[in-house]
Amino acid sequence: DAMLVGNVASFAAFHSRKRVMTALAKWNFALSQGQYYRLVTACFLHASPAHLLVNCVSLNSIGPTVELFFGSRRFALLYFVSGVSGNLLSWGLGRAPLSVGASGAIFGLMGGWGVFLATNKPVLEVHGFHRVEDTLGALVRTCALNIAIGLSPGSHLDNFGHLGGLMGGAICASLIGPRLRDARVGFGGTMAIVDEPVIALPNPAPPRPQRNRNRTTQRRLL
Repeated sequence: DAMLVGNVASFAAFHSRKRVMTALAKWNFALSQGQYYRLVTACFLHASPAHLLVNCVSLNSIGPTVELFFGSRRFALLYFVSGVSGNLLSWGLGRAPLSVGASGAIFGLMGGWGVFLATNKPVLEVHGFHRVEDTLGALVRTCALNIAIGLSPGSHLDNFGHLGGLMGGAICASLIGPRLRDARVGFGGTMAIVDEPVIALPNPAPPRPQRNRNRTTQRRLL
């Protein structure tokens, strides 16, 4: 939801401001001058209402499912890494000199979801998810269809941005994505699904106890 809101809010705020759009878009010349922030900001800009609608529908189709299994923090990291990697590959190959859009990040979600399914297929099937192969096949067909559309005459799609996002998402998911296995946990040896990623994100610091505030509040109440 946060990514959807971010894309819509950015479009509403910046679309009519051409100077701002140019200042934040993925512009290969500006990137070569060291304006690397564009690798991120371009992921939240869209060229038209139709462009925004297509990406929002795509994001809403796959985003909630990926976030459900990855969690909010890993989902956000996957999204950003995918968007940046898509823009990096497009820039590195000199494609789409000036471009915007969340397509690379969305392709990265598809790549990450595919890696998750392939990696955790045995555990998922044991627990009742019997359509892993069908889902993987659907992902491959979706990516192939988008690439075919991008190669068609007159298309303005940045295929290398999509490919870079797909690759970045797949690599990111293979490192930080869920790796599930059945294990016995606790003193009673209860069977549970354990998540053991290759690289675990650091846990956020627990909130500090606010004893002084509590004491002050108690004094005021007394």
